[in-house]
Amino acid sequence: MCMPQFLEKNCNSALCFLNDGSIMIERPLGRGRSCRPQPGKVEQAMKISYKPLWKTLIDKNMSKKDLRLQAHLTTNHIANMGKGEHISMPTLIKICETLNCDISDVIALVPDDDP
Repeated sequence: MCMPQFLEKNCNSALCFLNDGSIMIERPLGRGRSCRPQPGKVEQAMKISYKPLWKTLIDKNMSKKDLRLQAHLTTNHIANMGKGEHISMPTLIKICETLNCDISDVIALVPDDDP
């Protein structure tokens, strides 16, 4: 079971990071419901893409090293994003604050086509 992270304020959809590393969007999120898949219910597996971040860095004329130093990130954070792996919400928030941008300028949800 996971704790849902709402996609935006006053939104009924929740973004759920599951133990196997996959992401699920649950809609609508009713009171007392969890992100656990329900029998017979088909959900689209999603993954995080950092392509918006790389575009934002280009638009702001910044390198990955500049971001790492200004946001106080580790080289592992940068490497994990480069490999499309998960980073924590606090790290995403640091990136958004450093770049003075919205989360959609850093990550995007894309269908996970892996089997």
